[in-house]
Amino acid sequence: MVSNDIFLAELERLYRLRNQPLTPFTHAVAASVFETMTLALSDVEHERRLLRVLPAPTGSGKTSCAIAFASALVKAGGSVLLLANSVNNCQDIYSELKQLLGEKVAIWSRDHNSTSFEANPAYDQFHLGEVGDYPALIATQQKFGMDPEVLRCLTDGSYRQLIIVDERPEHTQVAQITLRETEEAHGLAKERLSLDEDGVKTTFTRALGELCGCLSDLMEWREGGQSFEELELPRAPLLEISRGLQIAKLRARLTRGTDEPVALMSSLEVFVQAALNHKAFISRKIGHKRDATFVGYDLKWPVISGTVILDATGDIDGVDELYRPQTLASVPSADYRDLSISFLPPPSFTTLKALKADLEKKTVRQSLTRWLQDIINEHTEVGEKVLVVSHKAFTDTSEFRSASWNDRTVEGIWFGAHIGSNRWREFTTVIMIGEFWLPRKVTVGQTNAFKETTVSGTLSDAIGGTGVRGDFSRLARGELMRQLKQLTMRGAARVLDDKGVAAPMKLFLWGHEGLLMALQPKVFPGSPRSIDLGIKTTTVTGTGRRGVVLDLMRYLKDSEAEFISSADILRDTSIVLKEHARKLKDDPVFQEFLSGHGLVYIATRGAKGRSGFERT
Repeated sequence: MVSNDIFLAELERLYRLRNQPLTPFTHAVAASVFETMTLALSDVEHERRLLRVLPAPTGSGKTSCAIAFASALVKAGGSVLLLANSVNNCQDIYSELKQLLGEKVAIWSRDHNSTSFEANPAYDQFHLGEVGDYPALIATQQKFGMDPEVLRCLTDGSYRQLIIVDERPEHTQVAQITLRETEEAHGLAKERLSLDEDGVKTTFTRALGELCGCLSDLMEWREGGQSFEELELPRAPLLEISRGLQIAKLRARLTRGTDEPVALMSSLEVFVQAALNHKAFISRKIGHKRDATFVGYDLKWPVISGTVILDATGDIDGVDELYRPQTLASVPSADYRDLSISFLPPPSFTTLKALKADLEKKTVRQSLTRWLQDIINEHTEVGEKVLVVSHKAFTDTSEFRSASWNDRTVEGIWFGAHIGSNRWREFTTVIMIGEFWLPRKVTVGQTNAFKETTVSGTLSDAIGGTGVRGDFSRLARGELMRQLKQLTMRGAARVLDDKGVAAPMKLFLWGHEGLLMALQPKVFPGSPRSIDLGIKTTTVTGTGRRGVVLDLMRYLKDSEAEFISSADILRDTSIVLKEHARKLKDDPVFQEFLSGHGLVYIATRGAKGRSGFERT
């Protein structure tokens, strides 16, 4: 076991090498890291299969503490595997751990492979067959997914004691495939595998043809709107396809050339294996036939004793509430008192719901760029550094890159990428445009993978109505909040002082308003009340339930009163509270909002029996 004194000595040494002070807040985080890592080593000893998650805030030094613990463990005679989400992050960890451990640490990636033609001469090189000789090994999460046994094993045949995963891995895999894509795979098989020596089509090709016929039969038009229905496919062709894809020579012939066949066969393989395990369904919409999608899902990341995951949003992404093998560690919270949050008035040329699709149009991208230029000119200063977060279809286009920003430094990133990067820590303004919602069929697949269950029936049966509910809603909201916090925290607010107070930063949002109002105390603890720029809180923005909930939350958030009566609400917003009381009671976002803002609904109060909200 590692003693706390040795661990702290390694941590102090690491910070001396950086010429940085070791703050009291990092010491507090280090205590959580030491406790969690020690428990993980105990899990190995007692054969407890758990994934321990450290949700310490971005910029808190949790990766540094993990590096120090890894060094202390190796010096105590132990062994460790560290996994990062990119080659660059692996290289950063390797560079620091090598200063602590010298020749006892190795790194394995394409760029460090001494047999690769693409090896970077600036990097240390290693043979895969030699990495078991090193007690400390660093690799990408992707490499671990491909060769977990090779990376875990030491030369003597034993397993590494501790696995540290920097940033949340992809726990699940959800493969989507259409009939057209399955027919393309069948066409590739007929073209590239041709006939065998006996003049008979290969078993694999016949099985693919049979699968195409089965999928086609399932796609007949049905009444009832969108549905997610469990698939019942014959096992024989699925088994033949699965066996065929395991044959390296056969797969190489199918996937030669461009990357498209590789992606197609990978999706096909995941789907077929999921279907064999009764974890596949068909997703289709009313009146559509050829557009139906076949979805297969399963767990991807192995549950191995001695695993610790460093994930700043592990406490808000919803996974912990669904996935039994995962457990959260207790960590200190950052203080976002100097983070200002403002909601932007929407542009006139598109809507939040239509934004992602509209960005395929050049005219919309041009209009959005002009709108963004006005926002930046109004709310930032000359010389300021601004980070824009949106869909890749906007921030990775010529319209955005070629725009003039009036003497500001403006860079763009997109949803689903750049998590973990420290590159923009000097950017004092972050603007997030749009929201990152996973497709419903992906959410259904991921949720059922975590719960290790199947899906059946209609959309209403699967997700609780026309919108996601329950566990499905929890995971969808969690991923939205994860993207929000991870990507906005690329800016200056990731820099924490010695007490854990984040550096001043301005955050502007178009989107996320309802959820962030509800979850702000949890997502950005200590942050001041958010501001609505150009949005009148006394005007109802929607007649549906979501519009009413959003306007009511805006009104309650801005009120200073100890008791906000239904009469006050009616006078200022035109909302008749009693007409919506039952729906508000069943709305999880609104209930989160009340809890986070210290409000309680009172059905009747006083002699006149007024209803309203009381501040606790």
